Amino acid sequence: MLVVQKRLDELHKTKVNIRRHSDKQLKEYMRSLEMFGQIRPMVVTEDGEILVGNGMYDAMKAMGWDQADVCIVSGLTAAEKKKLMLADNKVYEMGFTDVGVLDSILLDLGGDFDIPGYDAELLEAIIATPQEATIQVTEYGTATPEVATTPVADAPKYQHETGQEQVYAPPVRSEGGAFVAPPEERKYITCPHCGEKIWL
Repeated sequence: MLVVQKRLDELHKTKVNIRRHSDKQLKEYMRSLEMFGQIRPMVVTEDGEILVGNGMYDAMKAMGWDQADVCIVSGLTAAEKKKLMLADNKVYEMGFTDVGVLDSILLDLGGDFDIPGYDAELLEAIIATPQEATIQVTEYGTATPEVATTPVADAPKYQHETGQEQVYAPPVRSEGGAFVAPPEERKYITCPHCGEKIWL
């Protein structure tokens, strides 16, 4: 197949694309285009319908580009066009990241994690030493929750199938192992992150 340049105003997005592109993804497309330029051609039909590369097209338009490299496929039936789009999306999804190789590459980059599609803080966490990871984990949620009590009547409620409002107070296990009714006072802690009560 021959790769040629086409003006963006000669191309148009397909109406049946199953891939949706979030604002975040489009921003990462733009970052990639700024860093490296267009590294793979779009796949288009002879009349300019984009079968592969709709997100790239949107990013290029947003950046003010006026042309793109395209690979033109000719003679496809309507069904073959749909199959090509489905295959391109699905075959790509079937790959997976080799974490060992990723770790090695990240170490080679020496902390330069300005990489389109990746979050720099996440990459730093990936290559953290066991000691650094342990510190990060132990520091997570260090706020010491205060244990409080509330009358069972004030606990969360739900509507019983009879229509009567019932207290959501899970039974507690007695010393003998059987479940018994909850005490009149329930202990709870408040999550330091979301503020939700966690019943003990």
